[in-house]
Amino acid sequence: MGHDDDDDDGMRETVLLQMRLRLQSATDAVGVAATPPKIPIQNQSYNRNRPTVRVCLAENVERINETISRRTTASNAVSKAVAGPIVKRIGRAVVSRNGDGQAGPTASQVWLVEANKTRARQQGKSKRAGAGLHLHRCYQRYEVGPFLMSQSIRQRLEVLLPKDFFSTCSYLTFALVALLVVAHPATGQLILFPVAEDDPVVESVCIGMNAGIFPHPDPSLCHVYISCTFERPTVYQCAAGLVFDASSLQCIPGDGEQCVDQSQPEWNAVCTTVSYAFFPDPFECWKFVFCRLGQPNRFTCPDGEIWSQKDGACLLGDRDTCEVLNLCTDRPDGAVAHPTDCTQYLQCSGGQTTVMACSRGLIFDPTVGRCVVGNTDTCTPAVDVCRGVANDLRPHPNECHLFVFCSLGEASVLICPPGEIFRPDIRFCVPGNRDTCQFSPVETACVGRPPGVVPHPDSCELFLSCNNGVSTVMSCPGGTIFNPQTGNCAEGDPETCLVTEGLCDLQPDETVLEHPHLCGMFIICRGGDAFVNPCPPGDILRVDAQFCVPGNPDTCERLPLDRMCEGRDGGLFLPHPTDCGQFVSCVQGQTVENRCPPGNIFNAPTQTCIPGNEQTCTPLTGVCANVPDGTVLAHPDRCDFFIWCTEGRPTVNPCPPGQILQLELQFCMPGNPNTCELTSVDGMCVGQPDSTMFPHPQNCDQFVRCDRETAIVERCGAGSIYQASSRTCVPGNADTCERFEGLCVGLPDGPIPHPTVCSSFIYCEGGVAFFLECPPGNIFLEVACEVGNTDTCTTTPDVCVGQAPGAILEHPNACSLYILCDSEPIVLPCPPGQILNVDAQFCAPGDADSCVFSPVETMCQGMEDGAIYPHPSDCALFVQCFGGTATVQACPVGQILDAPNGNCRPGNTATCQFIDGLCQGRPDEWVIEHPNLCGHFIWCQGGTVQVLPCPDREILRPDAQFCVPGDVASCSFDPVERMCDGRPDGLIYPHPTDCRASVRCEGGLPVVEICRPGTIFRVQTRGCVPGNANTCELLDTLCAGRPDGVQPHPGGCDLFILCTSGVTSALRCPEGEILHPEFLTCAAGNADDCSLSPVTTEPPIISVCEGRPDGNYTHPLLCYLFIRCTAGETDILSCPPNHIFVGAIRDCAPGSQETCIPF
Repeated sequence: MGHDDDDDDGMRETVLLQMRLRLQSATDAVGVAATPPKIPIQNQSYNRNRPTVRVCLAENVERINETISRRTTASNAVSKAVAGPIVKRIGRAVVSRNGDGQAGPTASQVWLVEANKTRARQQGKSKRAGAGLHLHRCYQRYEVGPFLMSQSIRQRLEVLLPKDFFSTCSYLTFALVALLVVAHPATGQLILFPVAEDDPVVESVCIGMNAGIFPHPDPSLCHVYISCTFERPTVYQCAAGLVFDASSLQCIPGDGEQCVDQSQPEWNAVCTTVSYAFFPDPFECWKFVFCRLGQPNRFTCPDGEIWSQKDGACLLGDRDTCEVLNLCTDRPDGAVAHPTDCTQYLQCSGGQTTVMACSRGLIFDPTVGRCVVGNTDTCTPAVDVCRGVANDLRPHPNECHLFVFCSLGEASVLICPPGEIFRPDIRFCVPGNRDTCQFSPVETACVGRPPGVVPHPDSCELFLSCNNGVSTVMSCPGGTIFNPQTGNCAEGDPETCLVTEGLCDLQPDETVLEHPHLCGMFIICRGGDAFVNPCPPGDILRVDAQFCVPGNPDTCERLPLDRMCEGRDGGLFLPHPTDCGQFVSCVQGQTVENRCPPGNIFNAPTQTCIPGNEQTCTPLTGVCANVPDGTVLAHPDRCDFFIWCTEGRPTVNPCPPGQILQLELQFCMPGNPNTCELTSVDGMCVGQPDSTMFPHPQNCDQFVRCDRETAIVERCGAGSIYQASSRTCVPGNADTCERFEGLCVGLPDGPIPHPTVCSSFIYCEGGVAFFLECPPGNIFLEVACEVGNTDTCTTTPDVCVGQAPGAILEHPNACSLYILCDSEPIVLPCPPGQILNVDAQFCAPGDADSCVFSPVETMCQGMEDGAIYPHPSDCALFVQCFGGTATVQACPVGQILDAPNGNCRPGNTATCQFIDGLCQGRPDEWVIEHPNLCGHFIWCQGGTVQVLPCPDREILRPDAQFCVPGDVASCSFDPVERMCDGRPDGLIYPHPTDCRASVRCEGGLPVVEICRPGTIFRVQTRGCVPGNANTCELLDTLCAGRPDGVQPHPGGCDLFILCTSGVTSALRCPEGEILHPEFLTCAAGNADDCSLSPVTTEPPIISVCEGRPDGNYTHPLLCYLFIRCTAGETDILSCPPNHIFVGAIRDCAPGSQETCIPF
């Protein structure tokens, strides 16, 4: 279905005109620009078949108003007052129509529309009232077909809008913009107002504005207004005789000369509809209006700040440009000074600025970066208000209702209760006027106060009693003043209102105390009472000097040095203002500086120089109290001086030039007076005369003796320390450096033990202790020194018991000493640089501390030629010195060095023990095993030991007393099969493992021969002799000195020994018999277990053959007899001369009838 374009144009223009009328009436409610809630507006599609515009807004009005009502901020309240009516009227004017009167379909396009925001919201500046729309964006392009508006409106829009506007936004946008264009205040032709290109003032008006009309920011140009189109400003002016009215957005009749008077909005009207809202002043950006309960309240930001509507606060800013300043840009985090207000400061954090306020009575001090007590009018910090004050109240520099609490030099500001101000003389808050800083008069001091007492405003001897607001003057008893701290009367000074009660408790007489409030006064203590006295006119108390000095009693500042004597001549000496080691005398008004002797300070009360610390100005008058005369004390600040105590009084004395006091040693020693460092030991004697003695700087048991400017360190005896004053060693503890001076007081003369060292003792004489030492290696026991261990303090009284005279013994704890046994032990020292070689019984070069012998290479250094010393590790060797060179010599094999005699003697080279006594009591040719050389043996001859070697490849077999084939290195015997290897025929050796046998060499082979039972092989006789085959013990001398007869044989019970004229013979019982232990005759028995066969009667000797087979049997007593049994008959027969009966062959054989030894 078609439509008429002219009808459409007429319809659209009619709609726009109606909307203009509604908008014009709605703008009557616009005050300052505000920020409404975001409003969703539905725009229905245009039906080309119907001559109507389908825009439905009424259905959203309720939703919009609900959104507005939930906003509680000031700007939201304004939004409701401004935006609400606009939307309602538009909603009523633009009615949806279609063919059947029903609402058309809803389009999918959504719009966000905002009313004009204030300039402070946009850029931190105040903005004039006006009307405008922020068209943030078209969320969806929506084509509406041909534009239904009159040609005149379109032409006006084309002038104001961007060229692409008609192709980018929808019809509703046109309608809203058109409302503003149609509402343009100009009638007829628009009149442009000439401005400079890119005028920042004009440009700033339209920042963030897509459409709107605003008055010019300059109040003097009230006939000029600015039209904003998509943030582009166009400046117009009203016709002559007209001015722009911001509330109606119209040019109305008016006089341009009165523009300024008409520029302020009607704040009462603005605040009628809103509460708790802030609005910027349109022209003065440092002012703002706060609407509360419908009433406007005007405020001015502090100096240096402007109002930020965006932040709802005063911020640092430039009042000429109305721009917010950020002084924290590119600054590190922390506090910086406020540019105009010292009671505030800026806290920088992450480049952002926060204005912070100091607490009441404080100002910001940029030098310390924090708030401090100061004068809030002059911005001067009160740096000295609490300096040196431990606990007191001080007045605030310029606010009388504040006061400063000082605690350990730290200041904090406190405030008096309402209606009170601080009274400095009594350090208390009293009724008074904070504005005039005047104390309340008696008549009104109690007005509004609860019952109680308050100080009198004029006299501290009086006080006021308050009851029902009425003041009653009360008096304190005589000699007392009112103490506001306790509310009672107490002892005090009525002139200065100082409570003196308890001030002088425990204070010595004549002690001067600082007046807590008045520096021109002081308190002197006498008998525990405090007396307040004034300083001379023009003087103030200097409490550290206990003296009044020139100064200003009002400011408590002392006069500088060059002005101290103004108007003075002669009189008292004055303490120096900065150096207590000096004092000032006045001569005709001129200041003359005088210095006390070094180590002294000026004492103003006594007008003398006294010993004192020049650094701390502390007098040293009491340092010698209860100190013995002659005590040396360190000067507190001069190490080249010392304090000498005499009768409890100190005197300051200097050390010799180039020396400083060593307090622990009570002596001056070489050192640096500037650094107080001692000179090293090596340099102590430089420039000193010979025999000069100094204590050792680290060890009190040592001292330094100067010899040709060389320092020689010497040591006191154990148990003594060096006393510098007497230059002797005295009894003392070397570990603690304590002197034992009083040990002999009240004791009789004689020796007493040392308290800590047993190797020394103390001899008392006339009550004085003298240090004495025992001989080296001795300890003091009761009344005398004895040989003992100086480490454990134990004695060894029996050390020489059993020792041969002249024996040398090791000292129990000192290797440089030795004990010589000579009826009683005597401790003797080794020569210097030598220690005892106990094996060699001789001193040899070595270290006495480590007890280690010197190496061979250095043993002869400094020794005499020909000197002989034991080898440090081998007693079979010795060292002989020639020309300082050591030559190692060896003793003969089997001998060790006899160092005292300088020769070698037989000895055990393993134990280094001499063995030359082994042959004593031994028969000649007696062979003894060498204690550690198996290839050698000891041959006894005349009781003298001779060490002889075995033949080559032989070692001694001790039991055989003979050398046999064997290995010298391992001391092991050769096996039988190798004994004759390489040896000549005819050699006979004892068997290596069987002493009954012998080995005879024939053709290089061994032939083993076994001795008869009861005998063993004796190599010396090359034959068999009586012996024990089990132990290899020889029995050939067993019968010596014995009577003839039979003796048991230790080698078996079937054997026996026959003694004949002292000759020993070994015999065996017949087979099946053993020696009867009681009758000493052979009897039937078992040789294995030595058990006898049972017998009924004691068999006579003639019954020996009963039951025996025929044959010859050994006679039980005599070797040259034998028994022949024949058919049980017994015959005793005798062997021929020089023959003996041999049981093994049952016949007579050549042999000695005396020794019973076969030939």
